[in-house]
Amino acid sequence: MILYDRVLLSSSLNHFFLQTRKKSNNAWLTKREDGTKKDPAKVPDSKLLRGNIVAILNKITPQNFKDLSVQILQLGIDNMDKLEVAVEIIFEKAVLEPAFSQTYANLCKVSFYDINANLFIV
Repeated sequence: MILYDRVLLSSSLNHFFLQTRKKSNNAWLTKREDGTKKDPAKVPDSKLLRGNIVAILNKITPQNFKDLSVQILQLGIDNMDKLEVAVEIIFEKAVLEPAFSQTYANLCKVSFYDINANLFIV
């Protein structure tokens, strides 16, 4: 029995016949965790921010600290919700990777000093 896309080719006693597969009403479909498909426009801002921060933090070292801290600042962290997401991610990374905890602390000091000053202006 050989499966070609949606057609099942069956051989028994040198007789070949085509039999189409039945499509299930509740077939499994790939989706993201939040129920959206792979359309970036439908992904919530917090998920995009989280992904961008994690991607930057995965690359950070003391040697490229300056460049990547600028990238963190350019992510548009302009309200308390986004700031909480960023701090949570950086804290988790600092706890899980103690070798880079000083780098993460410096990142918080440098990056969020400017952000906090802008957020708390009344």
